[in-house]
Amino acid sequence: AIGVIQGLAFAHDIPVVPVSSLAALAQQFVNEHEQIATAFDARIQEVYWGLYKKDDNGLMRLMTKEQVCSPENATIINEGKWFGAGSGWKTYPEQLNANFNDNLSGFNDSVFPCAKEVIELARPIYAAGNAIPVEQAMPVYLRDKVVDK
Repeated sequence: AIGVIQGLAFAHDIPVVPVSSLAALAQQFVNEHEQIATAFDARIQEVYWGLYKKDDNGLMRLMTKEQVCSPENATIINEGKWFGAGSGWKTYPEQLNANFNDNLSGFNDSVFPCAKEVIELARPIYAAGNAIPVEQAMPVYLRDKVVDK
């Protein structure tokens, strides 16, 4: 994805705004839920995990650091009601649900990030002048290794 973004940005001499896939996923639910727990199946018994809360501008904002972890060790904030989103909820529903002590209102395990939400999240960052030069655009890897030897 970063290669496509860099190619388009270089061709048009424009800066870029990095947006997390987990944030874009959470943004899909901004009109229905105040807090979203996003989880993508990261394989090898782990999830890519992020907790988001709707701000006063109708944007989902990260509440804790995004992480890759086992479903049982996902960082949780047990305040208010949460809604789960992403493929991690399909693979590990019991483990993730157990973390919330009955504060989970439900989950949707068949949603994926969409361009519409990426634009919604990027627009205010760009308008504030916080885009970055295309040559500084780099992917963010939550997992920096796949196999221990």
